[in-house]
Amino acid sequence: MTPTFTKQDILRISTHLKMSPESFKEKWLMKSSDNNDLVNKTQPCQFLDLKSNKCSIYEVRPFDCAAFPHFKRKPFADFNHIHEQNIDYCPATFRFVTHMKEMIEKDYHWT
Repeated sequence: MTPTFTKQDILRISTHLKMSPESFKEKWLMKSSDNNDLVNKTQPCQFLDLKSNKCSIYEVRPFDCAAFPHFKRKPFADFNHIHEQNIDYCPATFRFVTHMKEMIEKDYHWT
């Protein structure tokens, strides 16, 4: 799982790192195989400090990271595939999806 980097993200982060946007992209990013979005070359993220488990660029992190786990993205249904993917990585997403399932089953008596 890797965030998608927008042009604004690249400009903000590269400026923070005192790099050009092009050198930042060349060093850290690649095009994803499924939709050509710019994503991390490595996983876990190169900006994750593995000792503290904290983001080293938190103040300027990509929008995708700041919006995680994407519960407020609209229209909600367009992000179902992301919620499904995040269940394996994010306890908050797992709890959210489980709670939604319980509410639906209760309200529609699908148990």
